[in-house]
Amino acid sequence: MKVIVVGTGTIGQAVRDVLIDRGDEVISVGRTCGDRQADVTDIAFPGFTPVPAHEVAQAYVRAISNPGTGRIIKLHKTNS
Repeated sequence: MKVIVVGTGTIGQAVRDVLIDRGDEVISVGRTCGDRQADVTDIAFPGFTPVPAHEVAQAYVRAISNPGTGRIIKLHKTNS
């Protein structure tokens, strides 16, 4: 599958690594680096506990592998 990953920071790189390991073709897009450049802005998520990049990458894989489209997958850190 061809996938565009926007963001080349910690999470973007984790997503890219997981997808490449799966055999997907990945094009990375970042503000100053990546396969392509675009003016992307970092978004702060106040009030949310950070989630490890690898878990975000796995959620990304789940999102693109699922036949359902238009769904929001919520990923958040819990104390459990």
